[in-house]
Amino acid sequence: MTGEMSRADLTEDGEWGLFVHTAKLLKCEIRPFDVYQGPYLLYKDHTLWFSNTINGEWEHCIYDDTAEKVCPLPNNPYGYQTITAEELAAFIRKAVGDLIKSERRAR
Repeated sequence: MTGEMSRADLTEDGEWGLFVHTAKLLKCEIRPFDVYQGPYLLYKDHTLWFSNTINGEWEHCIYDDTAEKVCPLPNNPYGYQTITAEELAAFIRKAVGDLIKSERRAR
């Protein structure tokens, strides 16, 4: 297996269903990457990856590739299985919103 992922892998009832549903709630695009890393979201000009590690430590987070910033998921020590799409979408809205405000203040 080469690890390639296609859009056919991104279904609401599949392995990446939480993120597919979250993308729908955010009204943003979800793109396949590979079956190991998973998909990524394009939301408000930010590329968002889902990650299980921060600096080698196991902690579920969102990595904003555009801002080069890690956003750890709050109160989620057991992984994505314990967070709903609605909670994840709200977290992403706030995290990206805060980054956009910070970028504006820096100008």
